[in-house]
Amino acid sequence: MSSSFEKLKQNLEDSLDRVLGGQYALDDVSEHVRKLRAGDYGEKNFAKYMVFQVELEEKDGETYSGTYLRGFEKKYESTLSIVASFLKDELNPLLGEFPDLVREWQAELSTRGRLKDEYNLKHEGLELTFKVLGGGRYDFKDDNINLSGLSASFHLGHPSDEVLDDMFPLLFKKEPYSSFKGYNVAR
Repeated sequence: MSSSFEKLKQNLEDSLDRVLGGQYALDDVSEHVRKLRAGDYGEKNFAKYMVFQVELEEKDGETYSGTYLRGFEKKYESTLSIVASFLKDELNPLLGEFPDLVREWQAELSTRGRLKDEYNLKHEGLELTFKVLGGGRYDFKDDNINLSGLSASFHLGHPSDEVLDDMFPLLFKKEPYSSFKGYNVAR
């Protein structure tokens, strides 16, 4: 196992929260939850979310994989803005000498007008894969989080039940989500 692999793996494990993005402030997350529960977002009283997977593989076969839920820390205008925020503000700063993932992503968007759901970057014997596993929108009702819709930008629906069953118990351990009873998926 190379020191580059170990260092990047440690950065990913130590620096990226699995369920709430960026340098979120508890007061801001609490305000988002309060507004969504109260219907204060008006006719668009829902928010959007995305689930990503980041895989790191060394040429000798050593691997690391992390799954990340984003969109529950504040209201984003689109699933594209969730991806942009995750790549630019969270993932890219950890990648060190890897090619700029944000630049790759923006180039794809500008040339094709639509996005792939997987990107691969290679650097000095390491391969980093960024995958969009799914997303959609959510609202709150009866102390449950209700998932619906899809991510039109990526032509993807919700992630698999297995992924959601892994992510939501982690979210429910965080304030202010600890008072929620569960989640429902409209498929």
